[in-house]
This record gives sequence, C-alpha cells and structure tokens, in this order.
Amino acid sequence: MKKIILLAITGLIVLQVHSQDCAPTTPVITAAGSTIICEGGSVTLSTSSGNSWTQKQDFGGTVRYGAVGFSIADKGYIGTGWNGVTRYKDFWEYDPATDTWTQKANFGNATGTARYGAVGVATATKGYIGLGNDGVVFKNDFWEYDPVANTWTLKTPFIGTARANAAAFEVGGFIYVGTGEDAGGNTNDFYRYYPITNSWLIRTAFPGVARRLAIGFATSTRGYMGTGYTGFLNLSDFYEYIPTINAWATKTPYAGGAVRDAVAFNIGDRGYIGTGFTSARVKTFWEYNPVTDVWVRRADFGGTTRTSAVGFGIGGRGYIGTGNTGASTQDFWEYEPPLTLAWSTGATNASILVSDSGFYNVTATNHLGCASTSVDVYIGISKPKPEITPGGTVNICAGNNVTLTATASDVWVSKASLNGE
Repeated sequence: MKKIILLAITGLIVLQVHSQDCAPTTPVITAAGSTIICEGGSVTLSTSSGNSWTQKQDFGGTVRYGAVGFSIADKGYIGTGWNGVTRYKDFWEYDPATDTWTQKANFGNATGTARYGAVGVATATKGYIGLGNDGVVFKNDFWEYDPVANTWTLKTPFIGTARANAAAFEVGGFIYVGTGEDAGGNTNDFYRYYPITNSWLIRTAFPGVARRLAIGFATSTRGYMGTGYTGFLNLSDFYEYIPTINAWATKTPYAGGAVRDAVAFNIGDRGYIGTGFTSARVKTFWEYNPVTDVWVRRADFGGTTRTSAVGFGIGGRGYIGTGNTGASTQDFWEYEPPLTLAWSTGATNASILVSDSGFYNVTATNHLGCASTSVDVYIGISKPKPEITPGGTVNICAGNNVTLTATASDVWVSKASLNGE
C-alpha cells in the first residue's frame, strides 16, 4: 500500500514527505506445537504485535558517532561523523528491501570537508548536509545531494553563525534549522531554507533557552524541537513550530526526562525520541502523538545504550544506528511500531488457541492505516482409523477364539463365533 507519509530524520535531525510503501512487516504465524492435532486437542498460534526492534546489516562504513542521516523515497542515507580521532565524509545508501548498504559519492565532492555534528535533512527528492565542525572551525556551508545523479552541489551558505550540533526538520518543502553551538556558545536562533530559490530567511527564534544537541522532527504541517544541553544542564522542554504563522507553542515536555544528544525521527503522524545522555547513556524510547500531545513509552532501543546516533524513518518503520556507546559503533536497528491485529477468526490478540481444522491467517495494521496479511496456516485434525490384524484364521469353530490386534495398541479379544460352528 502506498501512502503519503512524513519521515523524520536525524543526524542530528530531519524530515520529509514521501510517497512510500508504508505496510508493516508481513506477519509470520508460529505454532506452539504440531499443526496436525488430535481430535479434541488444540494448538496456540502466535504472531508479533509490533513495538519491536530487529537488528539489521551493520552500517556499511566504519564505526563512528556524530554522523548525519536522512531518507529519500524508500532509501536511507548516513554520512560524515567521526570516531574520536578521524573525521569522515563518506556517504552510504541503505536499501531496507534487501538490507544492504551501498557506498555513494563522498559528501561535498572534493571541497566539502570531513566533519561531525552537522545537520542532515531531506525533501521528497533531495538530501541536504551542512554546518558541523571539521576539527578546525565551525562550518556554515550547505550542500545538496541528488540521489538520481549521485552528485553533491554547494548551495547558499547558512545565514546564521557557523555552528555544530544544531537541529533541523522539513515541512512543506521548506527546511528549518536552529539552535546549536557556535564560537560564542549556545544559540536559539532559527532559520528557513527554500530549495527552489536557494535562499535563507530568519524566522522566529526557538523559544527555549539557547542550547546544543537538541532533537527535531515534523508532521506534514508542524515541526517539533526540544531537549538538549545548555553546557550545564540537560533539558526536557518541547515545542511545536507552526510555519503558517511563524510561531511556536509550548508542548508537554519529553517524558523520557532531561536528555541531550538523543535521536529523533517520525513515522507518519507520530514522533519518536530515544537514546541519549541523562546522567548516563540511555536506550529508552518514546512515542509522541501531536494530536493528543501525549507521550507513550515504547520498547527500549534494541542495541546498547548510546549517544550521537543517527535515526530516520522509511515507510512504516524507523531506524537507528551508529553512535557512541563508550566506543564508536556501526550496528543498525529497525523499529516496527505497535500493530493492530485481526485474525481470520475475529480475534485481536497476539495469540489464539485453535481446536478446529481449517486455514488461519492474521492481518497487521499500523497507525498509518497500512496493512499486511500473513500466509495461511492450515490446522488439521488427525482421526486415525485403526487397522485390525487377526492372530490367525478368521474362520473358527464354535467355542474357539482368535486374537485381534489394533494398530492403536488396543487388544480386542472376541469369544463370539466368526463363521464358526
């Protein structure tokens, strides 16, 4: 099924609207025993109800943290970052359909320098990477990636101060960038980039205190930013940006508590924030519903605790990978949001008890309204027909007998005459 869905991305963050296959992973039914049961018996059939993590192929580049990522159509991208010693500018494409990585053109061609703490963001057809720190200076350059041509083009530089560890998101074809750390300290200014005119515009400043290492994501009409670090305190405050009126609204603080250097992405109309640093590295993971302004805790991230990871959404699933666990990493994980189940029996639980023969299947639907149906599983009922073997001739005289043996190990002895006299 194809739907228009908005995909957030973080590198330290990102978003875009795409037409993609949003269907959940096709359900797999498992039987807790044989699918051929005895008459009067039963077997339990089960499937996943989502809210689960699956480890995928490791990121194709070397271990790193402080990288950026975004998705365009049905592919994900990760690049830049560092390992604490070496900064990188390599750039890789992930295909979830085949669970494979392919190296693409290095970020910024020959002139874009290796860096960490940049922003990565995408529209429906192009990706953008800019800002960051190359180990010498803060950067303000801004580059466009064309996935069809596999080329990078230098665009108009960011008009704010050169900085790293900013946050960004995309709404309606416009890219928004704000907060971060420049040579003078933390910032809370906020800007809009319009790819069609290759121009920047100052927007209303982010309303929270100046910060770095914040997160951002967006729905189709609103952007969201929050959390981060003042240099002394981690933060949990959270805000909604309304592009049509260039205004901010205060929302319910992040339920995971004050955190910095987390990762964020969105799947359709839901936002997700996870990992980061509170008083230590964490792997907690929360879902935000912008309609109700409510946070719900979801299954902890499947990898180890970490900071400086990358996240993005593709279709109906989210992805988190790389990061700093105390060491640089390159593992990569897929998140399946909670699913609504509908069995062919009408049941909606993750498991059902079956005692009748027939074909069974289950349909899983995610919050985007996209659905997948499992392959049918057949449950058969064994009704063995015993075979009787005589222990001699079946023509016996009156008063004699013959032993009859059944295949079910039951022994039948008849003293009645069988054609006897």
